[in-house]
Amino acid sequence: MTEYGFKNVLSINEYASCFDNIDPLAQYKNWKTGKLVDQHSTLRNNAYLERVQAVFIVSDSVDWSRDIQRCRDDWLFDSRPPLKEGSAAHCSGDAETTRRRRLALQPTTGTEGRLSRSLLRRCRDDSSPTTGSLTVCRLTSVNVLCDILRTGGLPGRENSYQPPLYFAHDDLAYQALFPSERLGMGAFRVGLESIFNRIHPKALEYTTFGKPNPLVFRNAETALMELITSDHDLQLAHTANGGNAIFRALYMIGDNPSVDIKGARQAGNPWFSILTRTGVFKGNENHAKHPAD
Repeated sequence: MTEYGFKNVLSINEYASCFDNIDPLAQYKNWKTGKLVDQHSTLRNNAYLERVQAVFIVSDSVDWSRDIQRCRDDWLFDSRPPLKEGSAAHCSGDAETTRRRRLALQPTTGTEGRLSRSLLRRCRDDSSPTTGSLTVCRLTSVNVLCDILRTGGLPGRENSYQPPLYFAHDDLAYQALFPSERLGMGAFRVGLESIFNRIHPKALEYTTFGKPNPLVFRNAETALMELITSDHDLQLAHTANGGNAIFRALYMIGDNPSVDIKGARQAGNPWFSILTRTGVFKGNENHAKHPAD
């Protein structure tokens, strides 16, 4: 995340290790070895004092129970006065904006799901000034997420406002090596939202990127145009609708009708969709609801 301009980046594992007993099932998880953060470290102290500014979920969680719990502790309604801003994460702008924009979470492992550079920069610019720094956590557990989202970014405190929450995509399922589809980031979002809405008076707010969002396809066009112009020094003629006339066709080849094909058709010209049977789709004919071109 630092390559996108965020500062003080933390993984969810690092962040969770700052809090004793935040995951009651940790003793049964043999894949975790010891604490990642020393109990006297500056990082541990900052986690107790500085609010989580935003949460980025960019790949599948490998520990739903812990990750969703963290959302419960940190998310929505804090009536206490704002804490003193720390020098390590000082940002320009009003105090409330700065207070809400302190820490972001991003998952560490799982199915690859990345926000494009331009979309991440947009999130960064919207949630944090260019000066100062931002603490970013990588996300892996539901417990931890609920902690963060419920308390305005300070687990174990009173209920407060909800920090911004971003998902790299919203795919409910994907095809892996197992014959049946596997639940993906969209399923994690459904689980988190269902639990959060049961334990809080305000519904979970979030932003999803990725297919089938037309912004993903527009961003791909922009990236291709930048590549072409840098390699060939071309002057591109823009069309009236903001597109670019250099592409006669761009092919979206995918195996998920509700994501790949739907996204390409929503994006429109110059996108041409091709549906394959290499994953989610297994039909003999074109998909009925989201037919490919």
